[in-house]
Amino acid sequence: YGEDRTGRMPVDLFITAVLESRNRVLAMEEKRSGAYLAGQTKEYKFNGRVKYFPCRRGVYAPSAWDPNLAARSAKPPKEGLTLEWVYGYGGLQNTANNLFYNEDDHAVFYTAGVGIVFDRHAHKQYFFHGHDDDIKCMAMHPAKRLVATGQVGNQKGCPIVCVWDTTVNKKTGQIRGKVAQLPFENVPAVVALAFSNDGDRLVAITNDTNNTVHVFDWKAADQTLATLANTRKGAPTELVTAALQVNPFPGLITVGKGGKSDSFPHVAGVSWNPYGKYDKYDELKNEWSEFVTYGAKHVRLWRLHHADENDKIGFYGKDGKPGLSEVGLFTPVVRPCDVMSVAWLPPRGEDAKLYGGAVLVTGTRCGSILLWHTGKKGLQCAREIEAHDKGPLVSALVGGGVSLSGVRAMTVRDDGETLVTAGGDGKVLWWATAALTGATRSKSFTATPHTTRVLVGDDNKTPPCIRSMDCHKHSSDVMLGTLRCDIWEIDDVNGAHPMAYGHSGDVKALAVHPIETHVFATGSESGKLQLWNAKLKMLKAKVTLHHPAVSCAF
Repeated sequence: YGEDRTGRMPVDLFITAVLESRNRVLAMEEKRSGAYLAGQTKEYKFNGRVKYFPCRRGVYAPSAWDPNLAARSAKPPKEGLTLEWVYGYGGLQNTANNLFYNEDDHAVFYTAGVGIVFDRHAHKQYFFHGHDDDIKCMAMHPAKRLVATGQVGNQKGCPIVCVWDTTVNKKTGQIRGKVAQLPFENVPAVVALAFSNDGDRLVAITNDTNNTVHVFDWKAADQTLATLANTRKGAPTELVTAALQVNPFPGLITVGKGGKSDSFPHVAGVSWNPYGKYDKYDELKNEWSEFVTYGAKHVRLWRLHHADENDKIGFYGKDGKPGLSEVGLFTPVVRPCDVMSVAWLPPRGEDAKLYGGAVLVTGTRCGSILLWHTGKKGLQCAREIEAHDKGPLVSALVGGGVSLSGVRAMTVRDDGETLVTAGGDGKVLWWATAALTGATRSKSFTATPHTTRVLVGDDNKTPPCIRSMDCHKHSSDVMLGTLRCDIWEIDDVNGAHPMAYGHSGDVKALAVHPIETHVFATGSESGKLQLWNAKLKMLKAKVTLHHPAVSCAF
């Protein structure tokens, strides 16, 4: 710094070293938080300190910084990318069924923010890109062509529900895509969906404080919203103006509280009764007369009511009050417990006369199933039957810690004679619905599964926890989604076998083979290392590390 032999420094050199050094000058300049924004060219000339996560002290622009380089890098490249394959299935965070067969015998599911249609015979995938954030729930239309998917919200906009066609256009080789879209303002996410048995009405549940339940005529809602979107630049049409005066959200039939809670998920799912109930202003309604919502220590019944004989649409509620539900009574059979899945048994004999009379079956977290009466006295638990083992403890979706997975999936086959249940113990059970109906009527009646299948675990000892299930409409095949983010199928020829593999934790490690470039490896926080063939789009090998993987290399 220009000291003399005695260690003294001239005053002018001292002042220069203290006040005019580069670090001192930079420290006195303006500060900003966050990275540069694309398109904001004036920001690129900023030469001060930039603070961004996870850097605590911030960084400075290089000494030869050229703002034009930032403007160039903000532009999209000429070359683009097309999604060709998605490995895995979203089985970690789903609270209800999210895996279905469609009418063309394809598997329909989602991963992250992408809807996937998987032609398992041709080993080809088709994609729906209508969401801009993670998908949280899915529902299949009764005609097996359309699905509805709901997502989480983000800074760009509110969460939406998309109704889209899973049919593959043979000319273009793409799915037909979006049919309708419904926005949900001021809520974090849409967490549960269900179509009525005729497909005209759609229930959507959001995870706000009240777990709000929305019942839509979804076609009317989408049509009015589309008309409104097309007229925003000019004056709204008389049709739209009149519709908005009557109902601020067109097509919305009922809004109600699914249950007040401070944590997600309080409501796990929703299911319509396909067999109907009687209403004094209508004949027997087999399409959309009632539904149940279920989740943390509750089942709630929502029934169709009409204000008077002139009310053609009706509303869902209790005792003539819209937006209220009938709370299911667990006691004295069992204490209130978490309900993880539901299914409806067809009414038989005396039950058919009791105001509709369908029997409700629910799966619990501890592995048992509950049988419920749905007659004039409301929703009452009649019987508890041991079904599945408790299975291993898995990470809880809320509050941290671990919990039992329970009976996470159940469905009645199209013939109405068989109920299929799947649980956290990796077992799939087939029950006779007639026997379960008899067990509901009489405590002395015995009901046991007549067929049991078990998924084979990676170590041949621990079967994977099942999180989702669907039965094929025209065969005995059953498709299953697991907590390990794999998809399995059970058929009469091959038995239980995996259709697709995935990771059950964040993928932190990735490496491409230096010679066989179509081969790559991935490792995840779940402690799995997997080797893939990108040409065949199949798993080559896998190994359990027993520790989280954060990097890998060939």
